[in-house]
Amino acid sequence: MKIQDLELHDALVSKVEVELGRISMFIKCYLEENSTKRDDLQIEFSGVRSSNLLMDHGALLINGRAGNINYWIPKNDGVTYIYLVDGFISIDSQSISVVYQGP
Repeated sequence: MKIQDLELHDALVSKVEVELGRISMFIKCYLEENSTKRDDLQIEFSGVRSSNLLMDHGALLINGRAGNINYWIPKNDGVTYIYLVDGFISIDSQSISVVYQGP
């Protein structure tokens, strides 16, 4: 799966782990357009140079059923922007990988 083909509209953020040089996001998203069930993915940002996380945790929880990610603009070597219901995440990294966690 190409990073650019991964549609995160209406996806759910369940956890973000931040370590120096690495950020992991655990999300649930629809992998196919007509799917009725979200799959678990881990998005791994490696070689992180900088990051900004501005998240309204209450709004993310309230919108947890409908989805709390509006959209994202991924860059495999550069700044990825993830627009949330209330807030955003920007991560400047050297690479992005996706690990399928299952249904």
